[in-house]
Amino acid sequence: MRIVQPIAGTLGALLLLSGVANAQLPKQEQKCANSINKGAAKVAKAQAGDNASCVKNGGKGKLTTSIEACLTGDVKGKVAKAISKIKTSDCTGGAAPSFLPGLQTSSSEIGDIMKQKDLDLIHAIFGTDLDVFIVDAGVDKPGAGCQAAIAKAAGKCEDAKLGSFNSCKKDKLKAGDTDIQACLGSGTGGIPDGKGKIAKKCGNGLGGTVGKKCAGTDNAALFPPCAGGDLGDCLDQKIECEVCRALNLLDGLNRDCDLFDDGLANGSCEAVAICGDDLIQPSEECDPPGSGCEGGVCSGGCACVPLLAIGSHATVQDPTAFCEDEPNTTCNDVLFGTDCASGDCIAAGSHSIISNPTGIEIPFLLEGEGAVECDVVDPDTGIAACRCSTGDLVGQDVSVLGALCFRARPDLECDDGIVDCDGGAPMDQELVLNHNIGPVVNALDPQQFPVQFCGLLDPNRAHEECSDMCDLYCPTLGASFIQTSSNCEGFCVGGPLDGISCTLHSDCCVGQCTLDDGACSGGSLVVPHRNVCHCNCLAQGIGAPGRPGALRCEAALQAWIESDLPCDQLDISIILLGGCVPLTTESSIGRGLNSGNQTGVSFDAVALMGEPGGRTCVDLAQSVTSGGRTVGHTGTYDSTIGDVFTNANNVNK
Repeated sequence: MRIVQPIAGTLGALLLLSGVANAQLPKQEQKCANSINKGAAKVAKAQAGDNASCVKNGGKGKLTTSIEACLTGDVKGKVAKAISKIKTSDCTGGAAPSFLPGLQTSSSEIGDIMKQKDLDLIHAIFGTDLDVFIVDAGVDKPGAGCQAAIAKAAGKCEDAKLGSFNSCKKDKLKAGDTDIQACLGSGTGGIPDGKGKIAKKCGNGLGGTVGKKCAGTDNAALFPPCAGGDLGDCLDQKIECEVCRALNLLDGLNRDCDLFDDGLANGSCEAVAICGDDLIQPSEECDPPGSGCEGGVCSGGCACVPLLAIGSHATVQDPTAFCEDEPNTTCNDVLFGTDCASGDCIAAGSHSIISNPTGIEIPFLLEGEGAVECDVVDPDTGIAACRCSTGDLVGQDVSVLGALCFRARPDLECDDGIVDCDGGAPMDQELVLNHNIGPVVNALDPQQFPVQFCGLLDPNRAHEECSDMCDLYCPTLGASFIQTSSNCEGFCVGGPLDGISCTLHSDCCVGQCTLDDGACSGGSLVVPHRNVCHCNCLAQGIGAPGRPGALRCEAALQAWIESDLPCDQLDISIILLGGCVPLTTESSIGRGLNSGNQTGVSFDAVALMGEPGGRTCVDLAQSVTSGGRTVGHTGTYDSTIGDVFTNANNVNK
């Protein structure tokens, strides 16, 4: 930890930031510049307080969420309140300072910068996943106490550094000096500490906390990023790094944070390369870094994935099931359990359950292969775009429906998904099926939709009318909901007879039904709800922060019903149109409204929870997909057993 006295600007400072001594600066511009930093410091203080509380309560087992979710939960609303009180109004009407052209004046941008700074800091201190690295007080009370005390002390040290910077900035502007970057020092210098606040809160091992609260504890295990060095110096360096980065973004400065954080040009505060974080950054080959990487192997047995190019990797679905009363006995028939001496056959691997509001459930195993393909991870966000695909799944005898058959549809263009290597991006999803949206849409816009039905005003545009209705309806469920499909019942969908009136599925086939034909919307044998507009609405990327390695994507698939196995397309009775099935390793919820076209009748499918495969992107990049579980819901209307949800669990071997 370095303490320096105030210094003047240097010739190396940017021209716009160079000092102009004793020049009169407009007071309103000074007020704007000072208000932004003062408000930003309060946001940082609030987020740091939340971080410390999450670490403390997480160690004591007092949280109702994960520690990672707690960090961004803002349960008491202090962070949001601090953001709302940033006086950006001081910067309106031409008051934004011309001498700080890069100063942020948006409260949301300022809030994001300061929140991210503290989230980065808490992970830089403990590790990428606090639910892994924060110890249980019931197992290691001194260790948990040490971690909680350090999290709190780090916030106080950070507050002292920001406060000292702000004081320096205020004094400089008052004196007519615009060399604000000098308040971050120059070269190997640090923040001026004229009042000694930084020395008090940050010196002597974060103000003495290391000696008082962490004596006798295994600090290398409690703070893995600081293992092998002086804990106090390491913690101070990490705070300096994040403070420097944040102030560069906040004030539009150009300080060399690598020199600032510890006085050395050693790459300790570069924008990339956090070694040992289980992520391969652009400047790394091995993580943790070894002496070299040859033939895909790093010395020391660590992973070797150049530039974290995740690539494409196979996913093999596990169709395992066990007898309920005989845990070590596998069985093959999930539906009837005929292989079990007693009890039911319970799926432990990949399986789906078709369910409807009347309580009918048809479980069946899933077996097949697929792939997940992801791009290079963005080192700034830890996120990469991903695509999922599936091969042809093995057909299933689902009794009352006949033989349920599947095929991949690579010709369908599904939206890209994402994988979040660090965790934190919301990945939950919710699918809502509404059998009849007509009354809602008619009430919302009676001029455009004067009747509560589709295909009555123009039978040739039945599906288009219904799609327009669905576009209006879905956002009423929440801002994140968008239409995924809709159809007007009583009209063929897809195939050469698309859009014609129908009563039976065979009405939509040219001769014997093939997969090139369409389906009669809404019915299996008879369509009882003609001209009713049904709608599927999906919200993705919602809910709690995802876990490290969290993934969401869409797989293109088509299903159809044949009279009997095998799935040879010779006795097709029902064609279900292909579509993009939304999948996630986090949670999926399915809700059905107006089920069976009965007003007010709702049905909630079983909520599902997935699991990231291998938990890290390094595992995924090395084709470690085993243990991963993606979940999702799909649904359809007026099947042989009425409106149904398919609740899918895809477990990889």
